[in-house]
Amino acid sequence: MYGKSGSNPFEEDDDDAYSFGNKGRYTRDNTDASGAQGGAMSRREQLMEQKMMSENRQLESTQRALASIYDSEQVGIATAEELVHQGEQLDNVERKTTEINQMTKTSQKHINNIRSIFGGIKNWWSGKKEEETAPAARPSKLQETLDNVTQKSNNPDDHPALRLRSDDDGVDSRGYGGRAGSRQSQVQTGGFAESRYTDNPAVDNNLDMMSDGMSKLKMMAMSLGDEIERQNDQIDRIQPNMDRAAGTIEHQTSQMKKILGK
Repeated sequence: MYGKSGSNPFEEDDDDAYSFGNKGRYTRDNTDASGAQGGAMSRREQLMEQKMMSENRQLESTQRALASIYDSEQVGIATAEELVHQGEQLDNVERKTTEINQMTKTSQKHINNIRSIFGGIKNWWSGKKEEETAPAARPSKLQETLDNVTQKSNNPDDHPALRLRSDDDGVDSRGYGGRAGSRQSQVQTGGFAESRYTDNPAVDNNLDMMSDGMSKLKMMAMSLGDEIERQNDQIDRIQPNMDRAAGTIEHQTSQMKKILGK
């Protein structure tokens, strides 16, 4: 008799076929799941990389902005120092011209006394005129601003923009990179401002320093404008005084020549 008694010759074949089908379907399911999981991980890594690149670009952008602000600050300081020096010279010129005009008044009295025997009585009746005094030098707002700005950066190495500048190959000794590196190397040692603008503390810190730098630039610009206006007014006062002094001296020289018969 063929095969085992009471057994179905097709039963094992059906079981084998069923098992083979299930095994293939299980393998495909596992492959699909692994592929989906791998795709999700790849997408996540891609997003993380894009975020890191964006943060690096933001950091580099704020570093460049800080460097520009620092350069503008140095130009402003140099201009302010020059204007302060020019203001001191104008103060000296105005004081000297006022003194010269006062001296010409005194010398004119002596000339009048020489020309007239009644000069002494005339001067007695005319009384003592109030002497012209030079305007007191006003405290320079620009000098105060300059002192305030330079006081915060007595040591140039302490300026944040200079700390951000390093060679192209790495991070300087203070922990500021010329290029955007790891987050740990980009974060400044010490506390940051409480306000948070981004997820990167280094960018937040740079933004705070940019805000402080722009405030100083605005303050310097206003002080420079005030000083220029003040010096223009001073020049307008000095020129007539110089013209008057020159005219008086020339007139008194002519009078003395007549007295001496020249």
